[in-house]
Amino acid sequence: MRLREHLLAAQHFNEDVGRIAAQAEVKTLVLTHLVPGDDPSITDEQWSEGVRKHFSGGIVVGRDFDGNLIGAQRNKSR
Repeated sequence: MRLREHLLAAQHFNEDVGRIAAQAEVKTLVLTHLVPGDDPSITDEQWSEGVRKHFSGGIVVGRDFDGNLIGAQRNKSR
């Protein structure tokens, strides 16, 4: 199985992240340290899919060399 297929099949991890974020009542969740982070065929929606099952707040998918992700998300919502 290729790494990408394995990671996409492991949605339970993302669901756990969404469940924990919902229980903690966070407003915005930042997903970072994505592997493989440089695969353009994996969309932000795919990274967020499992999280959305339990979490309805904002999700920011961080990429290498992104800066100030939370500030950028706040500015978008104004």
